[in-house]
Amino acid sequence: ALFLMTAGHETATNGITNGLLALLQHPDQRRRLEGDPGLIDTAVDEMLRYNSPIQISARLCTVDKDVNGRQRRPGDPLVLVLGAGNHDDEYYDEPQRFDITRTPNKHLSFGHGRHHCLGATLARSEMRAVIPLLFDRFPQLDLADDGPLDWQPTLNFRGVRSLELKW
Repeated sequence: ALFLMTAGHETATNGITNGLLALLQHPDQRRRLEGDPGLIDTAVDEMLRYNSPIQISARLCTVDKDVNGRQRRPGDPLVLVLGAGNHDDEYYDEPQRFDITRTPNKHLSFGHGRHHCLGATLARSEMRAVIPLLFDRFPQLDLADDGPLDWQPTLNFRGVRSLELKW
């Protein structure tokens, strides 16, 4: 229960903040979303892919497998770098580009299969509700300055400690 509460809070908080940041740093994509609110679902998936609130996940190997020239056996630990996978240029066309119309967008931000995040639907719903509401209520919303961001010093969660805004 503690894991679910922490993961759900961090995922939603960082997902909203990272998504808001991406839209503020890419005003063309923000204008596109404001001009076509029907893009919110693909926009949320792109926000999650572009700067995933979860960066790593640990698993145990279940079969004998060669991974980049190293033999792995059942029970061997694996660390999956989800954030890097979301920017794999062999899978995504121009992965460093933020594009709220990207389809398909099968990002790894919530894991996959039986390890898919239990709170994924809630996190997406919160992002779909909060981000358009912020832009609606504060149409002049923007970054207060373009200085460096202070990112949380954690390995698994990715988000800024604070995001200074003006409106």
